[in-house]
Amino acid sequence: MSEEGHVLVISHDVVGEQMAGPGIRYYHLARVLAREFQVVLAVPAESTLKSHQDFVVLPYHSGEEPALKDAIQQARVVLVPAVHLVSIPPLLNSSVPLVIDGYDPFVAETLFLQRETDGLQVNLAQAYLAGDFFICASERQRDWWMGILEAYGRINPYTFDRDPSLRCLVDVVPFGLPETSPRHTRQVLKGTWPGIGAEDKIILWGGGLWPWLDPLTAIRALGQVWQQRQDVRLIFPGTRHPNPGMKRISTHNEAAFQMAQELGLLDNAIFFGDWV
Repeated sequence: MSEEGHVLVISHDVVGEQMAGPGIRYYHLARVLAREFQVVLAVPAESTLKSHQDFVVLPYHSGEEPALKDAIQQARVVLVPAVHLVSIPPLLNSSVPLVIDGYDPFVAETLFLQRETDGLQVNLAQAYLAGDFFICASERQRDWWMGILEAYGRINPYTFDRDPSLRCLVDVVPFGLPETSPRHTRQVLKGTWPGIGAEDKIILWGGGLWPWLDPLTAIRALGQVWQQRQDVRLIFPGTRHPNPGMKRISTHNEAAFQMAQELGLLDNAIFFGDWV
């Protein structure tokens, strides 16, 4: 570990022109940290971001790639998603301080996919025990993490004596957005998307059609709204994840299309895009 080294932020999701939540989070974390530190953002090789004026971009194919190993050895601290730690063996054998990011609730997502969670729990347990500091995106998530860390013995007389609030162990770092407020420069939905009028009311679904987000209930609900209001539109802008590796994860895409069609709402009250 180098006291003068860089901060290494490792993203397990693609970063570029099109991003999902994790990619957006790690991009903005790297950008903000770069104001005070030298930052290296390690991104999957499929990412379209190849360089940035504020930080170094390091594409990697696997967690054992020599360039990533070198970046770990030269780092003063590494920030890594909890579920990704075991995918990077050099981290498990390193003395570099680890900041574990718990923004993405992998256990809850896996339960909705009805998959066996034993392997995931074993992997995550290593992150729970190895982390020097933990971050998450909200106070509600912090409650979740406080329970996990207590169960794994990380909340104890030593950590309590250091800081009774335990903020030195786990604290909140919000999701990550630009500082400047968004400005309306052009119409992108109202009056421009076929089937959506200039005065319609838009309900925007801010994520993929993942089982754990339950998009089917939203579609059923709009079916009831549509009986009384024909000026309401529900938009699902993200049906095709920009990360090719996510194709193996089950979605409700097909079921959502079918339900919208059966309810007579497809392309008049409910609309599907590719990705934003």
